Amino acid sequence: MYIKSRRENLLNVILSASGIFSIILSLFTAYLIYFGEAINIFIYSTPFKYLLILCAELVFVNFFTGLNKSFFYRGIYREAIVSFEISLMLVFGLIFVLFWLHGLTDSRRLVVSYFAIGFVILDFLSRVFIRYFLLSIFKKGKFSSKVLVVADSDDYKLAVRNFDKELDWTRYIIGISTPDVSLIGRRTHGKKVICTNDDLLEFLTRNSVDELVVLSKNYDSDENLKNTLATAEEMGIKVDVKVNLTLFDYMPSTFVKFDKIGNIQCISVSRNYMNHKKLFAKHLMDFTGGMLGFLIFCLFYVIIGPLIKMDSKGPILFSQPRVGKNGRIFKCYKFRSMCADAEARKKELMAKNEVKGLMFKMEDDPRITRIGHFIRKTSIDELPQFINVLKGDMSLVGTRPPTLDEYVKYEPKHKARVSMLPGLTGLWQVSGRSDIKNFDDVVKLDMKYIDNWSILLDIKIVLLTIKVVLFGKGAK
Repeated sequence: MYIKSRRENLLNVILSASGIFSIILSLFTAYLIYFGEAINIFIYSTPFKYLLILCAELVFVNFFTGLNKSFFYRGIYREAIVSFEISLMLVFGLIFVLFWLHGLTDSRRLVVSYFAIGFVILDFLSRVFIRYFLLSIFKKGKFSSKVLVVADSDDYKLAVRNFDKELDWTRYIIGISTPDVSLIGRRTHGKKVICTNDDLLEFLTRNSVDELVVLSKNYDSDENLKNTLATAEEMGIKVDVKVNLTLFDYMPSTFVKFDKIGNIQCISVSRNYMNHKKLFAKHLMDFTGGMLGFLIFCLFYVIIGPLIKMDSKGPILFSQPRVGKNGRIFKCYKFRSMCADAEARKKELMAKNEVKGLMFKMEDDPRITRIGHFIRKTSIDELPQFINVLKGDMSLVGTRPPTLDEYVKYEPKHKARVSMLPGLTGLWQVSGRSDIKNFDDVVKLDMKYIDNWSILLDIKIVLLTIKVVLFGKGAK
């Protein structure tokens, strides 16, 4: 795991270095086109500010979004899409930071547009070259790791094919060992059976091998193979043995990890593993987004607060106990959009619930005030939840936090949706929340988010949320 992490970091460093070069060249070209003459972007404050912001964003994208995880396995078309996505994130991030620094009025939109086009082209070309270089040059070089695969005779083709698809760029398979002598010389996916398990030790002694990867399901019952593996380890050869966890076969492999608790070696199973880098990135995103959202909330409080007070009796802010991560209770804040006795009147309206399941939703809810209709339609009522984000009760993106009366009725299959911090927005909110009339569909969306979580997915949901809020789609 440590070696894999180092290799991922090395790839991210290489892509960040090439990306920074693409940023400098694209920014220089953008100003050249805009002004009609070359300028030194390092000596003028505005372009230099752009350069620092864009470079910092690029490093964040490469190291924390997981966008480079399938770098060696995707095609050229997909790589072009990735470069386009990175360009969009850089531009949106630049606009966000300039807005934060009150420098948006000084920005030049044409320069940013020229930069975005230039960066997509340069970043795409550099990524294609880097992949070709690493795969064709480094992989065959003296620093790459030579892997010998030990597989069963009956399924060695399938085992090698699946393993080779996920092999990282610093390793390559030099051959295959099986128990069956008649398979020697056979090829599968470009890999050749070069020895039997009985001759494996002699082959390891006479040839250059860095790693043994055991994909055999029967290695534990083969004493000769077990002795060979032990001797290989004594020879300094790294031995990797595939562990068959039949208890968790129904789960994706990313849910199952080896761990150590105290002095106990164990197998940990979880739907929402986050490494330190991704966790830091999510916290950073929550903090920066939460601070900006809190400032927006303060501005709206001055305007919306008096209107809420004049429209009906009761407080400006409404707080309600909600269920957070793994059953923790917290107070969720909103601008009050209902009459003061809304909770008491809810029981009278349960028969008119329009959502099948444990949620309550009613389109023409008589408890909603006049100003309440407006702030719900525009999602302004959600702005106080940025307080919850800053307090750590909620995240910018997550699952919908259930109410207490919903939570006590949960079945075991529903509990997984509170295994992550609830979010101010999520897949449910950007999928037409008012059009979803079945609670099980809400659960499916939440589970889809949990099972496929990444920083990149959070960024996409935030951008979709902005679109939904601006066009008032899905909120009622």
